[in-house]
Amino acid sequence: MRSIFFALALSLSCGDSEDECDSILPPGAPRGHQDLPSTDDEGNPWPTYSEATADLEDCTRDEGYRRFRGTCSDGKRFLSRDGGYTGNTRYYGGEGEALVGFDSFSDVILECVDPSVGDSRCERTSIEEILCP
Repeated sequence: MRSIFFALALSLSCGDSEDECDSILPPGAPRGHQDLPSTDDEGNPWPTYSEATADLEDCTRDEGYRRFRGTCSDGKRFLSRDGGYTGNTRYYGGEGEALVGFDSFSDVILECVDPSVGDSRCERTSIEEILCP
């Protein structure tokens, strides 16, 4: 009986095509590593490093998520949220403010995720957890 419910849940989560996923990528774009679009899925500019840091440090948002910031060996900086079942990391170019890439993960069957967009390669050289009271 459990296997029937699992099969039903899986079939409900899968559509006829990948285009049915809510994605920042244009319809029909292949999943996997992609170039970073010039704007987010609502047509807004990507947040700068300073804006994203302020958002990450706002403990009233995304309660229950662990929050991290750090640097990569190639000079990029990163900001990360980890909710256990879902999360993302955004990468910013060196000392610059511009977003250069991000990656996401999810254990939730019903969620579509673009796992790697833009320059999201990073050998982490430092990491700091941002603690909320």
